[in-house]
Amino acid sequence: MTRPHFILFGTVFAALAGTGLYEARLISAQRDQEQALLRRTADLERQVTDLRRQRDTTARDLQLAEQQLTQLPASAAPAADRPRDPEVKAWLARVKQLRQLSAAHPDRQIPEMGLLTDDDWLQVARQASFDTEDQRRQAFASLRTAAKKKFVAQLSAALPKFTKAFDDKLPSSTLDLAPYLKPPADAAMLQRYGMTQTGPVTAANRSAWVMRELAPVDEDYDSRHTVNSGGGSGSSSAPAAWIEDFQPRMSRAFKAYADAHQGAQPSGIAQAVPFITPPFPPATLEKLIKAERDRPR
Repeated sequence: MTRPHFILFGTVFAALAGTGLYEARLISAQRDQEQALLRRTADLERQVTDLRRQRDTTARDLQLAEQQLTQLPASAAPAADRPRDPEVKAWLARVKQLRQLSAAHPDRQIPEMGLLTDDDWLQVARQASFDTEDQRRQAFASLRTAAKKKFVAQLSAALPKFTKAFDDKLPSSTLDLAPYLKPPADAAMLQRYGMTQTGPVTAANRSAWVMRELAPVDEDYDSRHTVNSGGGSGSSSAPAAWIEDFQPRMSRAFKAYADAHQGAQPSGIAQAVPFITPPFPPATLEKLIKAERDRPR
C-alpha cells in the first residue's frame, strides 16, 4: 500500500470510528431519555391514581357527612335557614386533618384501626379538635376506641363458640380464638389482648372478665376493653382503666371514709385520698382527680 493510499485508508477508518462512537453515544442518550420518560410516565400514573383515590374518598366522605347530618336530632341539626355547605366543608376538613395526623404518627396507631370505615372517621372527626396536643391525643384515643369496639365485638362473638367447641373451657391464649373470628383477624390484633382466666367455665367465673386489653398507647386517654366468659364486653375510662386494682382500692377507700363519717359517702376521689391503701403516687392522683373533674355530668 502506497503512502497516499495508507493516509486515505486511515482517514476513512477514523471517520467511520468517529461515526460509530457518535451513534453509540446517540443511542445511549436516547436510551437514557426513554428510561427517564418511562419513569416520568410511571410517576404521573401514580399521581393520577392518588388523585382519583382522594377524589373518591372525598366524594364518599361528603355523601356520608350529608347522610349523618340528616340523621341528627332536630335540636342538633343545623337551622333550616342556615346553609349546610360550610359545616360539611369544615367537617370534611377535620376528617382530612385526622387522616393526615394518623398517617404522620404510626406510633399512635393500633392494628384494629384497619377495621375503621369511612363512617367511623367521620364520626370521630365530627367533634374532634386539633389546636392543642391534648386535643390531638383525645382525637387519636377516640379513633382507637372506635377500632377496639369493633374488634372486641368480634372477640365477644368468638369466645362462646370456642367454649362450646371445647366443653366449656376457656382458651389458654387469645390466639386460640383465631379460627372463630369473622372476619379473620391479624395475629397482631389478638396479641393486644390477654386472658385473665383460663381453664373451665364455672358458676363462679361465668360472668367474670376473662380477657382484657394488655397495654395502652396513651394511658391518659385510652379506654380499656374487656370480655367476659359469656361473651359480654365492657370498657373503662382512662386513666383509672390502666391502674392495677383500682376498683378494689377505691371501694375500700370509700367504705373507710363512710365508716369514719357516720355513713356519708365522699363526693369524689379527692375526699377519699386519705383512705386509699396503698396510696397512689401524687402524679397518678392528680390525673385521677382531673379526669373526674372533667368528666361530662
